[in-house]
Amino acid sequence: MDAPFEYSKYVADTGFLSREEELLQFKELIKQNRNIAIYDSPNRGVESLVRKAFSSIRTESLKYPYCVVDLFTVRTLNDFYLQIKSSLSQHFPNENFSSLPSSIRRVEELSKLFNLAEKASQAKGYYLSIFFLNFQSLSLYEDEYQLFKYLEKQFAEHQNLIYIMGGSQLNAMKYIFEEKKYFYFSTDIIRLKEIPKKIFTDYINRTFLKVGRVIESDQLSTIYDIVDGDPFYVNLLSSICFDRTRGYLTTQMLEDSISSLISIYSAKFLATMNDLTDYQLSMLRAVYNGVERFSTTTIIEEYHLNSSANVRRVKDALKKKEIITFDENERARIIDPLFKYWLSLTFFKGEKSVKY
Repeated sequence: MDAPFEYSKYVADTGFLSREEELLQFKELIKQNRNIAIYDSPNRGVESLVRKAFSSIRTESLKYPYCVVDLFTVRTLNDFYLQIKSSLSQHFPNENFSSLPSSIRRVEELSKLFNLAEKASQAKGYYLSIFFLNFQSLSLYEDEYQLFKYLEKQFAEHQNLIYIMGGSQLNAMKYIFEEKKYFYFSTDIIRLKEIPKKIFTDYINRTFLKVGRVIESDQLSTIYDIVDGDPFYVNLLSSICFDRTRGYLTTQMLEDSISSLISIYSAKFLATMNDLTDYQLSMLRAVYNGVERFSTTTIIEEYHLNSSANVRRVKDALKKKEIITFDENERARIIDPLFKYWLSLTFFKGEKSVKY
């Protein structure tokens, strides 16, 4: 049978775990007609939460439909325009979106598109949410300031359109909403919390037991801990383990499953390391070792980081590559937990590591 752990797309139904606080917050903001920014590391459940929330809202009211605009391939203003136009045309098949220009060159030309959608929503008596996936792609636009300031003004003006900005490049989204503070007054930020270990391991255990397969509590703990509770990796590793057993999951089966998971991503991780300069590798080692104050003389000398000015440049480079990120207290962490585990087996084998 197919493994019942979903990891290749957004999670729904019984596979959606916890996040009750975030769901409640999201639903309340939608009902208040507030715009929302929601972002985290890749595959952490942003799309799953949004779709789950609207599924729940739909059972309570038909006034809050939504459409999805994926910006993954968007690199130009016209790409952005066409993606929105295509999604809105499908949502409003009877509206005259075909009368709009086939292409645009200036950000102001987006107004006709948004205004037509606003009028269509008003006519139907509902509040349409436009869910932008991969919103961070817009930061690649040649004049990001002009685009974001225009969108900020446009989004704040509409009464029947709600804008949801979802992203999977953590630092790029932090740059937009936390560093540059675009959309600051018109948008609420939702941050995803960890799915508690017991909730996740209980789910895995139930899933195994449904078909008469047994997994021990220490094995469940290993699956969760080895990837720091990352939902995507936990589901993927659970799926690999599920496929290997017809009865009891043995220690050898678990070890082989972990090896299989690592082998899937080892080429990607090696390419990441080969792309690092010596200074970036040293900084990554410092983050892995739990260093918090990188610009002290002792740390600069110990990790051969050259100078405090160089530390800033290296930090920015690793952030831009989405390898490390910093919390509100400026504590650094490696974004990808499987990459961190792979480092413990390869480049940083035997070195101390910090638990986030």
